[in-house]
Amino acid sequence: MIYPLAHFLSRLPPFQLLLSFIPAVILDLAGAYVDGFTRGNTVSLVPVIAGGGGAWGRAILSAICISGGGFIVQSLNLNGDWKLSTPAILRDGAGILDWMDIWSAFALSVLHTILTSTETILTPMIDSWIRGSAYSTNLKGNGTEARAVVILLMGSLLAARVITKLFLQARSSVPLRTSMSGRAEEA
Repeated sequence: MIYPLAHFLSRLPPFQLLLSFIPAVILDLAGAYVDGFTRGNTVSLVPVIAGGGGAWGRAILSAICISGGGFIVQSLNLNGDWKLSTPAILRDGAGILDWMDIWSAFALSVLHTILTSTETILTPMIDSWIRGSAYSTNLKGNGTEARAVVILLMGSLLAARVITKLFLQARSSVPLRTSMSGRAEEA
């Protein structure tokens, strides 16, 4: 629901003018944390929505819920010229950054399950990990703090993807200089 609204607002002239003054990296990082907030909330709410099903079932459902919108946007090329295309995850050469939507939702769902102690099979492992630590009374069984941890980690992962892609893009690009005629030329 956020992507269509943001896409619509970014096409309005007042917002285009405002957005033209903000550097792209700041918009990308802000968008990553907003996206992390919405996805982290989704991961945290899947156990409530799904009820039972076990830790692995909730993790798989979280991965589907989180990556489904991206699949639709990439398949219909909504950020381009609205044509059918192959999602990045299914293309040859898809790497860990392309798969991040799926593996991060899966891993953070398991982390949420561990932090809230909602799965009885994981309880002995949880107790051995956090017994005697500062988190033994703070996070164990507390859904609000577990949700905050999941949201913070999801936003940080998405922001790290933005920064990593910027570095990879800057590393692989050929520097351009502008000629007197205003055309870009290779250096």
